[in-house]
Amino acid sequence: MRRALDLSKDYDIELVKKSIPVLEERGFKQLVELLEKTINEDVDIDEYKSVSIALTEKIKALTHGHFGTIFYLPYKNIDPHQFGEVWKLRKECQDLLARIVTVQEYMTDNDK
Repeated sequence: MRRALDLSKDYDIELVKKSIPVLEERGFKQLVELLEKTINEDVDIDEYKSVSIALTEKIKALTHGHFGTIFYLPYKNIDPHQFGEVWKLRKECQDLLARIVTVQEYMTDNDK
């Protein structure tokens, strides 16, 4: 999996630090499961909108509507009411999952 953020840049480090509380939220595991399912399974064109909405609602609930985190751009690019498009869904989910892995690695390397 590619590294989604450049931790040599202060801006990306700040995004990572602001994202740590999201990873500690109760519903975070369900978001990861939904991302993995979307990445690994085919999403029928008729299910695209409901899957996209489920993802964006989960992200919004976990971030409490505060988007100064790693979740902001993927949220906008998944949301069918903003920039979300069928053909980009899997790629955006892969990107978000890579960002989450980067935050988890940062947490492990820096003991939170």
